[in-house]
Formats: sequence, C-alpha cells, structure tokens
Amino acid sequence: MRTIVLLMLILSGYIYIYAQSNYGNLMISRAESGDLESQKNISRYYAEGTNGFPQNANEAFKWINKAADQGDAQSIFLLYQFYQYGIGCEKKFRIDLLLDAASKGYPKACVEAGRYLSQMSGKEDEGLSLLLSALDKKEYSAIPLIGANYSQFGDYKTANKYFNEGLSLCTGQDLADCYWGLAISYENGLGIPKDYKKAHEMIDNAIRHDNNNPRFYEIKGELYLKEGKMKDASHMWHKVVTTSLMYAQESTSELARAMNHSVDYGIPVAHQQTPNTYAIIIANENYKRVPNVPHAINDGRVFQKYLTSTFGVPEDNIEYLEDASLNDIKYALSNITQRCEAFRDQVSVIVYYAGHGVPDDKTAEAFLLPVDGFGTDPSSGLNLDDFYASLSAMPAKSVVVLLDACFSGSKRDGGMLMATRGITIKPKMHVPNGKLIVFSATSNEETAFPIEAQKHGLFTYTLLRKIQETGGDITWGELADYVTETVKNRSIDLNGKLQTPTVTVSSSFRDSWRDLKIR
Repeated sequence: MRTIVLLMLILSGYIYIYAQSNYGNLMISRAESGDLESQKNISRYYAEGTNGFPQNANEAFKWINKAADQGDAQSIFLLYQFYQYGIGCEKKFRIDLLLDAASKGYPKACVEAGRYLSQMSGKEDEGLSLLLSALDKKEYSAIPLIGANYSQFGDYKTANKYFNEGLSLCTGQDLADCYWGLAISYENGLGIPKDYKKAHEMIDNAIRHDNNNPRFYEIKGELYLKEGKMKDASHMWHKVVTTSLMYAQESTSELARAMNHSVDYGIPVAHQQTPNTYAIIIANENYKRVPNVPHAINDGRVFQKYLTSTFGVPEDNIEYLEDASLNDIKYALSNITQRCEAFRDQVSVIVYYAGHGVPDDKTAEAFLLPVDGFGTDPSSGLNLDDFYASLSAMPAKSVVVLLDACFSGSKRDGGMLMATRGITIKPKMHVPNGKLIVFSATSNEETAFPIEAQKHGLFTYTLLRKIQETGGDITWGELADYVTETVKNRSIDLNGKLQTPTVTVSSSFRDSWRDLKIR
C-alpha cells in the first residue's frame, strides 16, 4: 500500500511538471504571436522566477520591451522601471519612457512624472496637472505630492485640504507623508494657526506609519528645539543618524546645525519673563577706519535671542545697537539709566559688547572703539573707566558686563595676529565700583579670537553654549569657571595662542557674586 502511495506522488509530480511545461510553451507561443498580456505575464514570471519560468532578468527585459513596443502604457512604465533599477539592462534614467507612459494616462506614471517635474525640473504647473489627472483615476498616492505642490505655490490652505483628504484615502508611506505635511503646517502656522501640540500629534502619526524615514524624526527634533527641549531634540537627532547616516550628513536643517554644536538654534525657553531686567547690546562689526570685527553682529543678534528667550527679558527692555557710534553708546547708557531710576535698586542690568577695544599708547588706558572711531586716537572712543562709572551710577541691584573684545591693540609692524578681533600694549585695568560684575574675553595683552566654524567670537560662543546646555539654570560663578577654562583650552587648540577670560568684581559683590543665578 505504501509503495502505491509513493508511486502516485511521483506520478503527480511528473504530471505537474508536464503541465507547467505545456503552460510555459503555450504562453511563449502566444507571446511570440504578439499577445500583449502574455508578453507582460512572461516578463513578470521571468523577473520573479514563478510559474515554471526560471528567474532570468535578461528574458524579463526582452519581453517587457516587446510589450512596450506595442504602445501599452503600463508596459512602457514597467520598462522605465527596468531601466531605473538596471534589470536585464544598463541602469539609466529614461525620462522619455516615463513621460510617454504618463501622456498615455497610466496613473502610476502620472504620479512619478508629476513628482519629477515638480521637484526636479522646476515645472511645477505641468507636474501638478499630471498629479491631478492621476488622482482623477483614484491613484491616491498623488495626494501628498499635490499637497506639496500647493505648499510650493504658497497656497497652504489648499495644501492642507489635500493633506487632510489623504488621511482617509492614503495608506502606508503616502499616509505618513500627509501627516508630515500637516505637521509642518502646524509647526510654522502655514494656512492654519501655529500649534506645536498638533504638530507633535501629526508627526507622531507619520512615524507610526513609517518609522524608517529620517525626515520625520528631524521634524520632531525641530519641534523640540523650538520648545527649548534640548535633550529631547538630541534624542531625535540620534534617531535621524541611526535611520540614515547619509541623510544626517547632508542635512542643513536647524536641528542638524544645533546638533553640530551651534548656539544659534535650540535656544532654551524661559518659563516666565523677568520684567525687572534691562539690557544693552552693542555689536560693532563694520568699522570705517580699522579692520572689521568678524561675526560681531551675529554675536549681538544671537545674544539678544538668549536674553529674550532664555533670560526672559522683554524686548522693550533691551537697547540693541549694531555698528554704534560714540553718541549711540552714550544715548543707550543714558536711556537705560533713566528707566532704572523708576524702580530704584529693584532691577538688574546686563551689558554686552562685541567689537574693538584699543589702548592709549601713553597711559595704557583702555577704550571701547565705536565704528567711526580712530584706532590711533583712543579719545575717539569711550574710556573703559568712564563706561564703568556710568554703569555704576545706575540705580540697579546688579550690573553684569560681558566684553567680547581685547584692549591690547595691534602689533607694532601693523600686521594682524591671525583673524584677531582686536586692533601689543598691556592695558591698565581698574576694579569697578558700585555693583558690577565684569566678564572680559581676555587678560592683559592677549587677543580675543573668533571661532570661525561657529561664526562667533570664541568667548561669546562658549558663554552661550553653556547657557544652552544648562537651559539657563546656572550661577554666574559656575558660568565664569566654565568659560575661563574652556576658552583657554580651545584657544590653544584652535589658534596656538592663549586667551584667558577674566572676571573683575566690585568690592560690594566680592563675597556673593558667584552664587547669583544668571536669571
């Protein structure tokens, strides 16, 4: 009995093989006579190695080519894909085949051609027309691309309409892209009110439907950046890198810049304002008679962002000056003094200066140099002692001065030391009176250098980097220790020269300044 069963199984196998062989021969015969469906099926069978056909890319390519020669739109599109992936042929981009298939109305070809025309050839109108024709044929993969097109046109309401429509019609990657489009709209207030909570909800849904797309994690990380949540943003950047290292390396997004140690992004956000803090920011970069100061304006602008965002200082409380003259500086000092007088010892003042400092050759006194000042005539600037005296006279409970400048002057031969921020005399420095804490970028005859990779002064960058890392939860003493040690080490590494920040404190603060919180 067992022998009979075995023989039956063997016989049925032979019958199956014979049947498959006959089926294959029949298909080939029909295909050779010009039957379109047989040609397409044989191509697929050879490509997949199914239905008794051995896997053979060359044969698959041959038969889809024959089908395409008959003008069949689907076959033309499949032939385009064979070339695109190099299946049985040389790998190349055949836009002629793609556009031909699209012109014949094949929906998937319309989507692919619409994507190409919109995103790579600058023919947004033609691309949109093809995408809309694909959608008319219920090819729903066109929806997120249509939304993206309208976003390019600045018609965000229409874009959001299509993205929302895609939430009920699309699946998989296309559904994820619709959520992604809405996340960007909510994040930036494009056609709908800005809403970070909704943006998080949308991008979380996108990730749920496609967790291998690095741009989704990037958007999530940028949302965290805008909320001042650096740890969460860093975690998202790690997801970007692990999902696609190439994408991370090529990205120029805000998240990428922030994670590459930029202080211009990911600025921490204070939970409340500090209405009793006033500030003066002076960013002098473009000098009329001496060399410019690299990145001083960027220093000032970014420092202002930290004051308003991290310190919680209202914008109206800040006197911001770019490329200031001597009179500009004197006016700002006078204006802040008058505003402080209304509160009498209840306010704090922060003063930031990025620009040139110069010494007097005869007296070694230090001066702040306005942009219209003369490097050879310090009297055209503001004497640093007079500057401190004006600040000491302010009726404030504390005045913190941050100077990203040096006061050593230029070399006697007239040459510049690398790309220095100063324009070598050991300047005379006095202990300020009143309630002052003075952070200076250098000591004695040293130079205040820039850090070119970050487009900031080394002193300013290091200061802001620590505030960024701590979210502003740090004391002036802790900040001073970090900045002094870090700048000294980095300057040696970057410039081969020593730059040692200093802290000078008036006698009334000598025992208490280190424990003062920066906000």
